[in-house]
Amino acid sequence: MSEVIQKPAVFIVIKQEKGSKSSVKKMNRVHNGTSGRHAGECFAAVKAGAPALAGGQHATGTRQSGRFVLLEYREDFKFIRQTRTSGAFHKSGAFHAKGRWHRHIIPHHNVIGHHNVTKIPPSFPLNIPIVIPAFSMTLLRVYSIFLRQLSGYVSYEKTPEEPDLRHPFPGKLESSDKKIVRILGYGYILLSGNEKGGPALFSSSLPDRRPMVEVLDLDIDPPHLGDNRGDLDRLERAITCKGFAPLRVRLSQVEELVRRMRKNGFRVRIVLGYASRQWEIIDILPRFSCEPVLGFAVDLGTSTIVLCLVDLEKGEVIDRLSLPNPQLPYGEDILSRILYAGDADNRKTLQQLLLDTLNAGFGSMLARHGFSSGNARALVVAGNTAMSHFLLGLDPSNICREPYIPAANHFPGGHALDLRLDLHPRAVVYVFPNVGAYFGGDLIAGVLASGLHRSSEVQMLVDVGTNAEVILGNRDWLVACAGAAGPALEGGVVERGMMAAEGAIDRVRIDASTLEPSCHVLGDVKPSGICGSGLIDLVAEMFYAGILTVQGRINTALNSRRITKQGGVPAYVLVFGSETADGADLLVSELDVGIFLKSKAAMYTILAVITRKVGIDFTGIRKIYIAGTFGNVIDPAMAIRIGMLPDLPVETYSGLGNASLKGAVSTLLYRSLLDDAEKVCNRIAYVELNVNMELMNEFRAALFLPHTDSRLFPSVRIPGRARV
Repeated sequence: MSEVIQKPAVFIVIKQEKGSKSSVKKMNRVHNGTSGRHAGECFAAVKAGAPALAGGQHATGTRQSGRFVLLEYREDFKFIRQTRTSGAFHKSGAFHAKGRWHRHIIPHHNVIGHHNVTKIPPSFPLNIPIVIPAFSMTLLRVYSIFLRQLSGYVSYEKTPEEPDLRHPFPGKLESSDKKIVRILGYGYILLSGNEKGGPALFSSSLPDRRPMVEVLDLDIDPPHLGDNRGDLDRLERAITCKGFAPLRVRLSQVEELVRRMRKNGFRVRIVLGYASRQWEIIDILPRFSCEPVLGFAVDLGTSTIVLCLVDLEKGEVIDRLSLPNPQLPYGEDILSRILYAGDADNRKTLQQLLLDTLNAGFGSMLARHGFSSGNARALVVAGNTAMSHFLLGLDPSNICREPYIPAANHFPGGHALDLRLDLHPRAVVYVFPNVGAYFGGDLIAGVLASGLHRSSEVQMLVDVGTNAEVILGNRDWLVACAGAAGPALEGGVVERGMMAAEGAIDRVRIDASTLEPSCHVLGDVKPSGICGSGLIDLVAEMFYAGILTVQGRINTALNSRRITKQGGVPAYVLVFGSETADGADLLVSELDVGIFLKSKAAMYTILAVITRKVGIDFTGIRKIYIAGTFGNVIDPAMAIRIGMLPDLPVETYSGLGNASLKGAVSTLLYRSLLDDAEKVCNRIAYVELNVNMELMNEFRAALFLPHTDSRLFPSVRIPGRARV
């Protein structure tokens, strides 16, 4: 049997033949086993002479055959040679060439890079280049040195027919024709076009999935006369040798750990949790236990609590549940609850309400899928500063008193038992930190979800809720501010306003010639009211139809059955009573429009002031993320038309939905984000939007449609009859 490779430590496999988009997507799913997700038709690290397959895997199912290039390396990453051969990849991660199997050997907890293919330029000679990962803890150290030695870029020489791979590392940049691989940092290699700024092929905002809870199968050497190590020392050494360090074992656990380890003949499955920059043993199970490893992510909102049940091994969201915040009877606004919580007994009442609601939600979600509370071994909570204090039983009184200092900004890691939560007693609990009294963990989670803290370009995150919170920056700097722009945009201030729920009008279009509207209603039922996105659409369409003037007045000179008066105030009937849920006309008055325009003006003012404070123009912002339910349904073109959002290309805007929850889920699955959260907290500079003349002048100018300075909105057409 011929040998592909004699004695190199590792080699890289590159598939040469071109493939369709469908095959690219297919191959991105070829290897998604316990060792992480790596595209089989990409660079794959393989060790020569290793057993064919590991862990009982079988080389069956998806198979990709073709011509491959094998790049051979010694263990110190010194390049040996290249070989071209025919071969096949299997979904197991194994590679077969010239009658010999070579096994993918990356352990699950050592996977370094994960890149999602977004675009392959037709001119690129390889099918899918991808990250080169580390293959063991020893190689990981060598690899980090190897990366640091590079000047930042390496290149692939290429010919019209095929790439020249004789010297793939490192090279000098001499021609803009070369394809560039850029070193992004510890463990990352990203193919990013040419040195003139070609399109990036991969998104590398996150490393490979490494959850907060890991499962480690161990066959521990049993004690004998020549080995006098204690049972606990034996266990700790076996765990740390697999890379899980530092490791903390609580004194109260020792007896149970030793008993279970001996009971299972030193062949055990260890469940490890990561918190406070160290590992803890959550559970010790029989070697072949099939217990699921689950976690919960919670968005602890002022009015609504949302829970996600996550399978930490598979990286999948299993279920989602939304519950009303049980504290609402003690104050719909957060300030009322803070004042109520000034008394210690009241504070305990508010905390217990949250714990009871969370436990009920946990229990119902677990039972619905046949799980038990012991299967849930991690919890991540994202809430504003006050809600985090309520959950942890901390006194929030000073949040609303000058100088507005919370009891804590960074919360110590804890366990479910500490909070009386119905999860595994030693389940790790992480509560996102705050920046201050008015910038909470929910926004830190939102920053992680958007990824703007990792971006090289300036981006913005706008979270619209009770207030509008704004974060602007990139991987080098972050500034934030908040302002009262939310309620009307959520549809909660105008007379027929409501949240985005069944019966809410969320889309409106008006025929400019007949002034007749057409609406979309959530749930396809009779309308009960109008939510924020519907209100934006309505005002924008009324403006373009000439029903509203630039001053926000309803043009009563127009001949339409829709234009009427309510209590002497001009109004526009969106839906007549015969078609509404309550039988009353659903109309928007000039007074409602005035209230809404104040919110839209406040929104634009916040965005304008924060960009001005850091000395940039709107055109310097490459992406604007809009979080919250509002962000999911808002039409940026409509918001630009009325002057609520800057006049930028619509593709600049992206709805994030519940960014707080997404950040919490991501943190469960990518434990590196725990460090990111702390770094973001330390980097954010909070800007107070003081009520000064400059701010008030900006606000007054933004009260018009779209703005008093039309040059700020060059794409917005102002109809003639709106100039009345």
